[in-house]
Amino acid sequence: MGMENEWKAVEELFFFDCLEQYPLVGEHKFFNLLSVQNYIYKHTGTELSTEEIWKHANQIWNLEEVESELESSEKKIEFKLPKDILDEEEEFSTSSSEGDV
Repeated sequence: MGMENEWKAVEELFFFDCLEQYPLVGEHKFFNLLSVQNYIYKHTGTELSTEEIWKHANQIWNLEEVESELESSEKKIEFKLPKDILDEEEEFSTSSSEGDV
């Protein structure tokens, strides 16, 4: 569309409306970018390129910094089964292997 920096109020409204559901940071940011594009088109009829949407979002926020903050705040947790489930698993495997003899 070539709007450069000229967004209509209705486009801004729907842009901000969909960001909670389709955040432009995180693992799925590029899929979400396409969803934002589709959402704005569906509600306003305005065809925006993904480049225009990305540029507009970067004028509002420093997405690289937000992304960096998000990555540093995510804690990696090693998954472990609860002890009671592990105990049940051991009981099951020993009882089934005893019956195989």
